[in-house]
Amino acid sequence: MTVTVRELGLTGQQMEQILRYRYRIQPEMSDLFNVLFIIGPGNGPEDVERLVAALADVSRRAAAFRRPENAAVLAAAERHGALPPPPELACLPREAFTAPARPVPLAQVVGRVCAEIVTCYPPGIPIICPGERATPEVAAHLDVVRRAGLRVSGPADPSLETLRVL
Repeated sequence: MTVTVRELGLTGQQMEQILRYRYRIQPEMSDLFNVLFIIGPGNGPEDVERLVAALADVSRRAAAFRRPENAAVLAAAERHGALPPPPELACLPREAFTAPARPVPLAQVVGRVCAEIVTCYPPGIPIICPGERATPEVAAHLDVVRRAGLRVSGPADPSLETLRVL
């Protein structure tokens, strides 16, 4: 079951943490706007009722959970969409992965060839891969991911303050 929380002014990851630490409910995963729950044969009606009650409680008290930066991050995410268009392949991934590279601030990556993969999970689709040229859309999306504190895999700097480029 997927629950969208964007209207609450919370990120999906915030909702996941609230449910885990305040209500002892473990979602399967979350992204910028959603939280995913797996309900199966091991769950009874009382589990679903507990989840619904927790969601209703957070919904009523959402203002207390919002962070000051949420509005700007969520607005930027709405402007830029779920994923940027795939960037241009400037060289083969192997060449980019093995070539000399250095970290540069995220604000300076546009037009540069990336030397590492950056994947946000979920959805598990690479945002940029080695050998691809960073576009303004990719940089903007990575900035939203960074500001929202979403989980990424692949980059040497998981905080996304910097990205390794050729």
